[in-house]
Amino acid sequence: MLRYSLLILHVIISINLVTVNCDQNTDLSVPSISQTHTKSGKQSDCKYMKGTWSACSNGIRSREDTLRVSHSVSNCNNTRTIHKKCKNVCRYNKGPWSDCVNGEKSRTDTLKIPTPGCEATRPATKKCRPACRYSKGEWTPCENGEKKRTLTRLEGDGPDCPATKAVSKQCSPQAKKTKQPRNKNRKTNSSSITPSQAY
Repeated sequence: MLRYSLLILHVIISINLVTVNCDQNTDLSVPSISQTHTKSGKQSDCKYMKGTWSACSNGIRSREDTLRVSHSVSNCNNTRTIHKKCKNVCRYNKGPWSDCVNGEKSRTDTLKIPTPGCEATRPATKKCRPACRYSKGEWTPCENGEKKRTLTRLEGDGPDCPATKAVSKQCSPQAKKTKQPRNKNRKTNSSSITPSQAY
């Protein structure tokens, strides 16, 4: 009976020792997602302060961002460079238009601010009508359903502004109206009434 009691006591002591060892040596807690990211040093844990975009050059502009140390993990790069496609913005001061010659006038524009990829000057052309001013002559009498007059140049030059121009248009001869003489013997009511007829 004594041996049996001692055996039970030994088993109980062994079980307690195993439980204590498990509590001391085993950590069954699951690490959080943020802890896993901290150990791996992923890009999402690297926080940067955005820099200023550079001028557009050859269709590309870039900027350099600086690491925000207090908001980032320890194994991040101190800077990062970002590139982006772009279009050059060229701004010009418009020059004066030239005179209209052969139906076209031109001007030269100059660059406002030196910009990579922008030409210092740019030519511009557009169609036009010559600024010719003429004095108008008198119309000729209507003959054969047509009358004419001559225009003489006052302003303008070149082949688009000839010295004189002949202008014609259709017409129809009209007979001059003769004025009918007034009838001086018209009777009026006031002159036809005599004092005796008024009473």
